[in-house]
Amino acid sequence: AKDNGGFVLNGRKDWVINVDRAEFMAVIGAVAENKRKSALRVFIVPRAAQGFSLGIKRRTIGLDHLYIGEAIFNDACIDKGNVIKIDEAGSGYLLLTQTFDLGRAMVGATSVGIARAAYETALDYAENRWQFGAAIRKHQAVAFALAEMATKIEMARLITWKACWLMDQGGDYSVSSAMAKMAASNIAQEVTAQAADILGAAGCEKGSFIEQLVRDARVLTTIEGTNNMQKLVISSQL
Repeated sequence: AKDNGGFVLNGRKDWVINVDRAEFMAVIGAVAENKRKSALRVFIVPRAAQGFSLGIKRRTIGLDHLYIGEAIFNDACIDKGNVIKIDEAGSGYLLLTQTFDLGRAMVGATSVGIARAAYETALDYAENRWQFGAAIRKHQAVAFALAEMATKIEMARLITWKACWLMDQGGDYSVSSAMAKMAASNIAQEVTAQAADILGAAGCEKGSFIEQLVRDARVLTTIEGTNNMQKLVISSQL
């Protein structure tokens, strides 16, 4: 709501990454322009702002190095100087979509890294684990699995590179980012599962590195919009 040239924020946002350590937050909120119309605006909220507090801390199955929790705004006063493009009603929607597009490419890159870590862990294990007189990577079943994993990672890397290249070129990267996020995070899930299979019993060990990667890959299919949401973004622009 508008208040003496500034704004007062009320509401809650759950599942915010690193909400406990951010010095500033970009908050997108709806502001009533008149009795019948509201518009999205972007507010820069300092962590020390009066009326801001932390709510529930969420426990996730993966990416547990991140603090994910709830931001609460209770009559938080925001000066008009902390509103982006204050003279452009509805500018928040464009910034919101651009933020999602950037974030999705980031998830794609993170997924490539997790998949590669799982692949390299499995490859190292397969080179040093011997059965029937040979390293298990020499056995066709394991060799074929490693070949599939390497190919999938290359696919994920290239589609993510394309999205990032379009960003650098100033092109429209909305669809490419959605494709990168969906494809790469799905591949991360597949590759981490295959790596756990290659490790055998060691792939089931609680607290192991491969367990962490499997858990992290699962979370990546959800953050920055679920992969079903990416299908909506892609299909709407075909």
